[in-house]
Amino acid sequence: MPELPTLPSNIIILMEMLRDTRTPASEAIQRIEQDQVLSARVLKLVNSSYYSTAYGVASIAHAVALLGYEEIWKLVVSSAAMELISANDLNLWLHSYTSSILMKELTEAEGINCSSKIQLTMLMHEIGKIVLLNYNLKAYRKVQNSLIEDSTMAHTVEEAQLGVNHAEVGAWLLESWALDEEQVLPIAQHHCTALPDLYATETILIKLVDYLDHAARGHRCPPPEVEELESIGLGDLDQERWLQEHQARISELKLSDQPQSRARD
Repeated sequence: MPELPTLPSNIIILMEMLRDTRTPASEAIQRIEQDQVLSARVLKLVNSSYYSTAYGVASIAHAVALLGYEEIWKLVVSSAAMELISANDLNLWLHSYTSSILMKELTEAEGINCSSKIQLTMLMHEIGKIVLLNYNLKAYRKVQNSLIEDSTMAHTVEEAQLGVNHAEVGAWLLESWALDEEQVLPIAQHHCTALPDLYATETILIKLVDYLDHAARGHRCPPPEVEELESIGLGDLDQERWLQEHQARISELKLSDQPQSRARD
């Protein structure tokens, strides 16, 4: 099994604090503000297209008071995930970021009953690729070259050449970060052909949004089966409309939403 990236100790402590509703707000605010880089990332994120808050948030204290612990927890984890992805693969970061925005808009507009963490889960749905890339750069470049040469999907080539796919590795990573089953399982399952018993709605949503974002960029990606969409009440979803709107959204993303770190060569 590849060595899994660990979260910084201050992030781990902060995640535990935010999960405990008994934690005084002053302590949570102080813990975030002690890390100037994290503070800047959280504030940038909460004021970006990713979060789409209706208010300008100028301080961590304001963010905590306005959003509450659960939302701040999501922002902290989002920040850590974005840093890991953007520092290694800019194209993957862009796909992950715009997919997460689409997930938020689609689930809200269609009134879908699903996990409150589905946007964050979507952001991290391909984070396993970063683990594989760092585990064996030469082998993973070979996987990427194989994808250019034929029409085989990434997870199939990964399994053939590495013995494991990015969905499985991503799930291992999030499990090691102590994330909940409602995030771990949909990521592990999103390339499975059989309909899962647990978190089927979240898994199918990831398949759907992954397909729409790839299609909006002109990339190859199989859509979810009609039966899958029908099973979660989206059999009549106007996918073409969502695709066109998402293409426009991608082209309109502000430069300020882009990561500052450079992609790995």
